[in-house]
Order: sequence, then C-alpha cells, then structure tokens
Amino acid sequence: MHLRHVAKKGAYSREFMENFYACSLCGYCKVVCPVELDTLKLFLNIRGELVEGALLPSRFADLLEKIYKYGNPWGLPNSIRSKWIKDLSLPLYEPGMEFLYYVGDIGSFDPRGIKVAKALGQVLSKLGISFGVLGEQEVCSGSEAFEIGERGLLEYLVTLNIKTFNKLKVRNIICLSPHSYNVFKNVYPSFGGKFNVVHYTSLVKELIEEGRLQFKERTTDKIIVTYHDPCFLGRWNGEYLAAREIIRMLPNVDLVEMKRNKENAFCCGGGGGNVYTGFGGGIFVETQNSPSRIRIKEAYETGAEILVVSCPSCILMFEDALKVEGLESKMIIKDISELILECL
Repeated sequence: MHLRHVAKKGAYSREFMENFYACSLCGYCKVVCPVELDTLKLFLNIRGELVEGALLPSRFADLLEKIYKYGNPWGLPNSIRSKWIKDLSLPLYEPGMEFLYYVGDIGSFDPRGIKVAKALGQVLSKLGISFGVLGEQEVCSGSEAFEIGERGLLEYLVTLNIKTFNKLKVRNIICLSPHSYNVFKNVYPSFGGKFNVVHYTSLVKELIEEGRLQFKERTTDKIIVTYHDPCFLGRWNGEYLAAREIIRMLPNVDLVEMKRNKENAFCCGGGGGNVYTGFGGGIFVETQNSPSRIRIKEAYETGAEILVVSCPSCILMFEDALKVEGLESKMIIKDISELILECL
C-alpha cells in the first residue's frame, strides 16, 4: 500500500509527514550510511507520494503554486527578471552564442542574489567568452519541484525549458546555482534535454588557468577566507576542487578550511525548498540548532574574515544566520564571483 493511502487513513500524524520536509536533502546521510542506502532517492520518492496525496505542508504547496503560475517562487511578474540585466547591458542569448548564462530565481529576484548574478556576469564578460542570458524568457529550472517531489510540475518546467533551449539552439549552459546545475545535468537528459552543463566555478577556473584574467597586486595584508561546500555541488555532483583552486589563484588570499569540509561539510539548511519556505532548517528558523547558525559559527571559528560560497541559496541562509548570531561586524559572506571581481 502506498504511503499516501496509509497516511490518509490516519496511520501517521501530520507532524510525522512534515518531518520529511524538514530535511534539506543535503546528502550527508547517504555518505555515512553503513549499508549504502540511496537515502536521497528514498526521500524523494516519499515526497512524491506525499505530493500526490496532497499531504505536503501548506507552505510548500503555496510555493509550488507560485512557480506554476508565475515561473518563480515569489509569484512575481517574469518581466522583473530582465531589470537587473539592463544595468550591465548583458546581451540576450541568440543562436550561435557559445554559452547560455542561466541565472535562476534567486539571482533574478532577490536583492542579494542579484548582486551575485551581476558579479558573475561581469566576470564572464571580462573572460571574453560569447554568452547571453534569457531575460524574460527564463523560468524556474524545476529544481524546487524536483526537491519537493512535485513530479508533474517538474515535467512541465523541464519540457518548457527544453523547448526554449532548443528553439534558441542552446548547446552549453553556465549555471549560477548548484540546484539548477543539478537538474540540468541529472534530470533533463531523461526528458531528452541533453546539454553541456557546467557550474560556473568549473568554467571560470579553467579560463583563469588559460590566462584569461589578470589580477591586480594587493598592497594590503593577506585576506583570510574559508569556503563552504554547497551540498548540491559537492555531495550531489562531486565537485569540491574548482572553487578552492580559484581561491588559491587570487592574490593575497589565504584559504583556511573548516573542520567539516568537502564530502563531510555541514549543510546551510536551505535545500529541499527550505530557503523559500523557512521550513525545517530554513532561513526563518531562529533556533540554535538551525543548520545555518551552526555552520556560520564553524566558519567564524577558523579565524577567517570572509566566508566564501558558490551558491545563492547559501548566501541567503548565512547572511541571515550572521545577523542572528551577532557576527555582522566580524565576518562577511561573499560569493566567489564577487571575490574574483575585487581582484581585477
């Protein structure tokens, strides 16, 4: 008998069902599982059952409805996506361009995310590559629908994006967000969407090594930074080195590691849709046990001045945690693209 049928008969409480959405899908349980269970697949299947049985928490249902109606988690007009692009005069993608820069929802709508999207846009321009953005044609990648378990919405968004990409003859996609990167790389192929997908850190690292960027010499003391591994870039996709290699190439920047790093890194708590809903370990949870607060303290204990990230969701989670912990004057959060830009 399916879980949704059992739940509807009252065998499990609403609280029991909601526990499946407190998880951020960070993947650490899969790393340490002694019998090597694919715990992520298990959780996604359970969530799919709960969605089909209309048993998911209301905040997630509201989020999914906004994505379906408006193409983004905030329920904002899609015309807003292109507003920040005009500030930089970034080109809209046209057939024949080498790369599509897929910005994503946080990079398009959230004020802090927009700053990161702009920084990466400037870095890509300085690297001299041929790229463009979708602007108002961009819609949600489907990463939230995938992580929440809404299979129907996922298929709808994937099909919609594949149609747009094929129409524009897109071949290569640069992703700002590891969550979008994950679905483009691992989900879209099963729907016929076969594109060359990279998270921006991998591409930027390669192009810096080719000598595409010239860094200015710093006259100030060395800056001490620590790096947080995003779960959907690290444990989900095995990429741990590119960001660290970029940091080591930057002038007068020293990297110190947190005790928990790479495949053992602690999560920010924003995955699985929690960055939008504040559920479980999400951004609005002000308990000492929230993952973002635990992680920000781990970063502070390294003595670093800057916590470097490569995921827009992580920035939102950690900047909130920084305020709650009263560490705003002692540490700052920067995306690696922002750190690169400061060195040019």
